[in-house]
Amino acid sequence: MLPDPVEAQAEVLERLVAGYAKTDYGKGVVVEDFRRMLTPTAYQDFLPYLERVRSGEWQVLLSEPPIEWAITRGTTGKRKMIPLTPEDVEIRLQCAPRAVFSWVERTGQADVLDGYVLNLGYQSTLKGEKVGHSSGIYSRYGKNWGRMVPDQGEIDSLPDDSSRFALIWDRAQNKEITMCCGVTQQMVRFGSWLRRSQHTLPKKVWNVKLLACTSVAHIHDRYSYPLRALYGRHVDIVEMYGATEGMYGQQMDSRRGIVPNYDSYFFEVQLTRRRQKMLYELRSGEWGRLIVSSPVLPRYLIGDMIQCIGIDENGYGKYFRVWRGRRRKAPASSSPFCPI
Repeated sequence: MLPDPVEAQAEVLERLVAGYAKTDYGKGVVVEDFRRMLTPTAYQDFLPYLERVRSGEWQVLLSEPPIEWAITRGTTGKRKMIPLTPEDVEIRLQCAPRAVFSWVERTGQADVLDGYVLNLGYQSTLKGEKVGHSSGIYSRYGKNWGRMVPDQGEIDSLPDDSSRFALIWDRAQNKEITMCCGVTQQMVRFGSWLRRSQHTLPKKVWNVKLLACTSVAHIHDRYSYPLRALYGRHVDIVEMYGATEGMYGQQMDSRRGIVPNYDSYFFEVQLTRRRQKMLYELRSGEWGRLIVSSPVLPRYLIGDMIQCIGIDENGYGKYFRVWRGRRRKAPASSSPFCPI
């Protein structure tokens, strides 16, 4: 799945540039001059283009019309609206299950796929429009990954956590739940709701083996204790680096480091205002602001900080830690290579 990063990134860039050249934003761009012709751009600077896309002028930024709009929850700032194209959705669906299947491969516990997946995502559509939260959109498009409980259509009809949690409990209490995937905070909230309203805990109801967690940084450092208190001391936790804008990487082995999806997105790092590097060129300990190019947003300065914490046998950056939001410096590493 994750080949040599140099070759993979060259192939990804060629594919992306072919799409950008069809748009007004990237008209005339070529692979050789990609990093010179298109500057790293933050979300607020994309807004004029995104507003035109919403009004129907999708060619100004996209190579194909959007089929969905993903909206952030606004937990780390103002809400963002991100268009999703068919190519973008296909990439997300390719990347999203990787953490789960790598865990199955290395542990041999394929029986986790025989049970049901607890659907703790948010709504995939708001007020009947093609605007929703990425967690719900993943659940709706990825329904063939496993047997999700409840169906995303039922989730979409409910406006708040309390009603959604009540539905989830009603549908799932008699099912064999073996896995939860998605928003880490929702896993904690659901477990707390179950304790308050039903006077029980997920670990007393189900034998959950795996939690595939996303939407927040430092999941092992900050959330492993409450998650295991709710779902069981035995439960394995794997971390995924997913955002409303894309599914960028995941934990692929027992080391607590994110492995980027080099074969799906184009990754760069801004070290200073005028100096950038390819992500795979970072040495251990180096860090900077992440720049991601996808079928939707070229050279998107997402705002997250990223630090290399391990290299592969060829000397390229393999393991990373992510900090959401801007920082002047990267905090000290907290045992990134400890086993789960």
